[in-house]
Amino acid sequence: MKLFNKYLNELVEIHRDSDSFEVGYIIDLNDDFYLAIHLSDTGHYDGYCISNNRDVLYLNVNSQYLNNLQQVNREIPKLNLKANYESFYKLAYDTHRLVNIEVDNTLKWDFKGYIKEIDEDIVVFNAVDSYGNSDGEISCMKDMITGIEIDSLELIIIEDKLKDKVH
Repeated sequence: MKLFNKYLNELVEIHRDSDSFEVGYIIDLNDDFYLAIHLSDTGHYDGYCISNNRDVLYLNVNSQYLNNLQQVNREIPKLNLKANYESFYKLAYDTHRLVNIEVDNTLKWDFKGYIKEIDEDIVVFNAVDSYGNSDGEISCMKDMITGIEIDSLELIIIEDKLKDKVH
């Protein structure tokens, strides 16, 4: 947590493996999780994400790449989120937002869907594929979920495809 405290609200590269990284602002944290506003590779808003602190190998700050991204003018919506999964579940459920879910520290999004039901230990999702097609129902133990993302460009594109199917 000391690593994160030093760079709270600063633009950072978050390295969770040696091959790739996320870019964003760490805006909240606790002993277990960090909450970040993600930016795309061109510096535009790309959603909110919560992940486990222990998954982070290192943070990079003040790189030339980050300095260039600082120049991008962006609007970031303010969402009532904290560095805990319950705030994500509640927001996604109450506002019917599509989410990406990482399970068991795979370092990739394992599935996407809408939260159908939340109980003490389990979250049930109406899964969708990358084209917005219904892809069944997924029940997942809360303690197996290691990452949640909302409002990313990928998810917004899928939601737009779903709206087009309705009209």
